[in-house]
This record gives sequence, structure tokens and C-alpha cells, in this order.
Amino acid sequence: MTLLDYYTLLHAESPFLLGTDYTVGDIAVFLWLLLEDKNQDRKEFVKGIKDIKIVDAEKDILTYLDEVFSECDTLQEKQNGKSHASSIAYQVDLYAREYGWQAEEILNLPMSQIFQLNTVIAERYSRENNRGYSKLRKVDTVMLEQMFNRTTDSN
Repeated sequence: MTLLDYYTLLHAESPFLLGTDYTVGDIAVFLWLLLEDKNQDRKEFVKGIKDIKIVDAEKDILTYLDEVFSECDTLQEKQNGKSHASSIAYQVDLYAREYGWQAEEILNLPMSQIFQLNTVIAERYSRENNRGYSKLRKVDTVMLEQMFNRTTDSN
């Protein structure tokens, strides 16, 4: 899922993102909006989707969303039954300012990469401001220190 996919699903008020009840039609819309080949014939799509088991589709979609948002640091507040994560505009602004990327590039980043980059940027600014923030596990920190020491020892 890209940031643009996320925005599209939010705009379509996908119950899977809003945490509300859904129908078989909502499953089809979710899958259609995430379809990589947007040029695929609708009749072909409908033929393929009719064989999907609803229980399996529900489980797979929820597992997929758990994986997509597994690295999201954003506190999600419930307002009117809806869960609001970071605004799309803030993400676009952040990467445009940090890396000079264009909106189209940013909107097509996978969500997992968005969350990882957010963490890296937050850690960098925390270090610059003498604050302690890190999502790195202790083993990752040790490995990075060893790699850094090897690099500086060989110079």
C-alpha cells in the first residue's frame, strides 16, 4: 500500500480503515482500489473475485493492514468512530523538505517505508536536540556500533 493508496481508501471511506462494519461490496472495493494493474478489465476482476471466500478475504485484509501499519508510531485517536493517523499533507511536506522529493514520488512510497523514514527522521532530530529516542533494538544498536568501529579502525 502506498501513501496514495491509503489516501484513496480514506477518501472512499473504507470501513477497513475506519474500523466500521463492512459488506462483501466493501471487500471488493478495497481489493479493486489496491489492484496494481489499474488497467485490468472490470469483468475479469469480478470473475476472479466471485471465487473469494469472504471469511478468508476478511482475515487476509486485516492481516495485510496489520502488516502495513506495524511500524506506525502515530497515536491514533478515535473521533466519531474514525481513526485518524498523520495527515497526508504532513507526510508530503516532510519528505519534500527532508529529501527534496516531489509529491508524486512521496505518494507512491510504500507505507512501511513511510513509517521507517519517519522513525529515522525523528531519531536524527532527537539526537540533534540531545534527546533520547530510538526504536532500534539493542542488538541492532550493537551491530551498528561494530560496523562503525570496523569502518573507523580500517581508516
